[in-house]
Amino acid sequence: MGIISKSNFINNSSSIGGIVAIITSTALNISDTYFMYNKAVIYGDALYLSSIAKVNILNTYFINNSAISGGAIFMRYLNTSVNIAGSYFINNSVSNGGTIYNIANGANDFLSLNISDFKFINDSAINSSGVIFINNTNKAMINNSTFINNDATGGGVFVIFEQI
Repeated sequence: MGIISKSNFINNSSSIGGIVAIITSTALNISDTYFMYNKAVIYGDALYLSSIAKVNILNTYFINNSAISGGAIFMRYLNTSVNIAGSYFINNSVSNGGTIYNIANGANDFLSLNISDFKFINDSAINSSGVIFINNTNKAMINNSTFINNDATGGGVFVIFEQI
């Protein structure tokens, strides 16, 4: 299991993949951590998650991060549950893809996304749909969360897209 706790990731950059890239079958727990002023060209400016067993993000702040493609949290080929609680997204921007962005690998990918007690404030998806963009999820639940002054020029702050 990977654990990131009480840590700060500030003013980092990456050309491919997030500041923290996890590509493994282990579980990942992130708590009480700040991701601030990070930049990536593609695939997530803060987190790049691929082939992970389970993801829990608790009391974590994503502030002023940016990426050209992907999002602050970029998820790819996940067959798992992702739980995000008590966290904040503030002033994050992405050109293509949502601030939370999932790409599925077809029918074999099963993503269960649970977001609770979360605040999205002033986040933007400039050339795409959705501050949250989920492709091929089987379950998405948002509970007791707040969206304030977010902008998605392609339409919708929250988009679930299923390929047929």
